[in-house]
Amino acid sequence: MATIQAGHLYRGPRRGEHGQGWYIPVMDKDGTLKLVDTYVIKSVYSKGDKNVSAAIEQAVEMGSEPHPYTFGRIRCDYYHGYDYVVHCGELPEGFEDVCYLPEWEYVWEGVADEYDGEDIIPYVQLYFEHGYCWNSSYHGVFLKRKGAEKSLLRVLDARIADAYRSMTLPHYNSKWYLPKVEEALTDVPVQSPALLMRVRHLREMGELVERMERECGELKRRQRMEMESLEGTSGDDQP
Repeated sequence: MATIQAGHLYRGPRRGEHGQGWYIPVMDKDGTLKLVDTYVIKSVYSKGDKNVSAAIEQAVEMGSEPHPYTFGRIRCDYYHGYDYVVHCGELPEGFEDVCYLPEWEYVWEGVADEYDGEDIIPYVQLYFEHGYCWNSSYHGVFLKRKGAEKSLLRVLDARIADAYRSMTLPHYNSKWYLPKVEEALTDVPVQSPALLMRVRHLREMGELVERMERECGELKRRQRMEMESLEGTSGDDQP
């Protein structure tokens, strides 16, 4: 069975009433590493990266030297506090060693899809309610492997998805979205027939949406003129 290692991030069953299911090793006064649900880890701050760099630094430090006050605070501050602590030096069944945190960094969720899956860890919470979103059932931040490069195919997929989403907006502008797709397509070295067909379908859809918008605009113009004409006629009939 694998041993728990300082600075690593673990995923496991949620414990306690509010457990987040993310765990970091914290060293007790006797030098034993214990997995602690990040729900009871204090929040920290670092500018520009959703506090990730500070949280990683804190996680490494908490596993590298004794932190008995952390366990005391958990016992005093949290209802059934010790439910959030796994008392063992080895990784228990049902837990996964996700990564060594210093090898990862924050990435904005909006571009996370542009990287290969093995280079992204989604919805990570490194401390109490880290990345909590009030209007969503998904909470946390995204981590990217340091040095990972974007996948050209995934970048193209993201641009195509953006273009399709834009077609549902009140004012679709293919002059902005389609060039982004064309640019991403030129970066892909091997362009399969299926890929080229997807882009062609997107162009056709964009042309259709633009034509519909023009026709809707013309219809609204005619309707407005008819209403104005009718209102003018009604006014002439008044004594």
